[in-house]
Amino acid sequence: MLQSSKKPTQIQTPTADKLEAAYQLFCAHRTVPWSFELFKQSISTPFSLLALQEQELVGYVIVSQRMDEGEIEDIYVSDKHRRQGIGALLLKETLARLKQAKVDSVYLEVRQSNASAQRLYRHFDFSFTGERKNYYSNPDGTQESAMLYQWLGGR
Repeated sequence: MLQSSKKPTQIQTPTADKLEAAYQLFCAHRTVPWSFELFKQSISTPFSLLALQEQELVGYVIVSQRMDEGEIEDIYVSDKHRRQGIGALLLKETLARLKQAKVDSVYLEVRQSNASAQRLYRHFDFSFTGERKNYYSNPDGTQESAMLYQWLGGR
């Protein structure tokens, strides 16, 4: 069991009994969430993980993998559980598993306004590789760029 700086946090692979709770977390932060079936298919991969505290689902990471490349499709920690190191635990375990599986590089994108996530990715040696202008639509109708990052720690 990996530990965060507050309550003990368990990092585990997704299980059927946690999928609905994970989907509720997913929908809480997405302006246009995926269908439950697409979410279930996406999170049911060998590298996707859940974070639990006292059996409560507090975060997740969805990861896809194709040959020697991985992509972090989504990583989320519930609002009330942020700033406890849970995102770092999820990312650390994800990268360790990908590296063990001989995945050479990992890609992700993040909203330009999400400075805390960008700091976390840089802390784990992700490099900024580019920007997709006006990629995200915000609820107020404005557009926001996606910042692109790559990790080469598997090489």
